[in-house]
Amino acid sequence: MTGVLDGQVAIVSGAGRGIGLAIAKTLAEAGAAVVVARGEANIETVTSTIRHAGGRALSCAADVTDLTRVREVVDRTERDLGPVTLLVNNAGTPGPVGPDWEIDAAEWWRCVEVSVRGAFVCS
Repeated sequence: MTGVLDGQVAIVSGAGRGIGLAIAKTLAEAGAAVVVARGEANIETVTSTIRHAGGRALSCAADVTDLTRVREVVDRTERDLGPVTLLVNNAGTPGPVGPDWEIDAAEWWRCVEVSVRGAFVCS
């Protein structure tokens, strides 16, 4: 794969499915090396798909709210692919749905934590 993003190294959080998957594939098609970062589910499949199409990709299981783990992902990325030049803060969770007084406060907080703290930690 070659294109306008040749030489770029991208970390895409939440890249195991949905929008993150589409972003990771699109970046790879444009020539970027892509780090597929997410919880364990689907990341190997996404990485294999990118590699099979001729791209460079790396799977990194990570909770975006865990600063130590995110630093490990960045270190591994730089060691294996080169300096990070692009970041897509895509990780998120739909969270609980319903009236505030009926939803679980811990589930609500996890949604906020992933969306806000996760983006901050990755940045």
